[in-house]
Amino acid sequence: MHQSKALNLTIQRIGSKRPQTEAMLAAVTTMAFAERLANRDVAWNIHIDGLAQMVKERHSKGMSLPWWLHDLVILDSINHVFNFPRVYHRKVINAIGSADSSLILQVVELCEGLIKLRQSIDTSNKYSNPGYIPYITQEIEAPFANLLHQALNLRKNSDNKAAHATAQAVEIILYLSCPWKNAPNLNTLADELKETLLQLPVRSCSYMDFTSCQHLIGAIASQHKTSTQAWFVNKLTSAAKAMRSRGWHQPFEVLEDGLQFDVRLTEWFRRLLDRGLE
Repeated sequence: MHQSKALNLTIQRIGSKRPQTEAMLAAVTTMAFAERLANRDVAWNIHIDGLAQMVKERHSKGMSLPWWLHDLVILDSINHVFNFPRVYHRKVINAIGSADSSLILQVVELCEGLIKLRQSIDTSNKYSNPGYIPYITQEIEAPFANLLHQALNLRKNSDNKAAHATAQAVEIILYLSCPWKNAPNLNTLADELKETLLQLPVRSCSYMDFTSCQHLIGAIASQHKTSTQAWFVNKLTSAAKAMRSRGWHQPFEVLEDGLQFDVRLTEWFRRLLDRGLE
């Protein structure tokens, strides 16, 4: 009942054509997070439509995109890779517009390329025979090198920490997805990701921490029983504890349900659960 009233009030506020405050944007964003975690797609899409409309309304009045929403969309591009976005949606990207999204568009290109590469890897795994090597070389090796180059350039050419964290996560995902590659020390990459996340200017909440694919990827990539993995696991378990206090009795089961559309991430996540994540 409470959520229904909040949703109706949000719709009324969006339709009022009054200037959309940052507080209102934050409220809709928070509700979108909750609906995504609860796997309520209809309600989530309503909030996403509302968020896109609010951003357009702000643009029409000469109001820029709040920095925290800009960075959140960038960070959420990794969730989009795993089909578990919180606020990332093409409608929101389009609403932001070119004036505020040059960096976002670079991230979009990078992550869309990563999605295509992972699809190619899935296809190659179905036809793993010697005669299929030319396909693997053409469809995987070249895109892998290109995406790695893009990720490194993004870190080099931007001082935005959200972009850095996204590029670092992409690099880790590339090596996790292609275990036959001569990867650098994944624990070192995870530690670098941790240090970047610590420098993010946005103040996170339990919803953000718990649903962050950067946190999941860092926990998965880091070496077992290291301080790096302990940091990532603590971010997840602390957020889960906070969510239990709010009535989410089995948060990790809920999260696993949300990740079910990406088989590989689900497998990685279950390994974490087997190691005692609770």
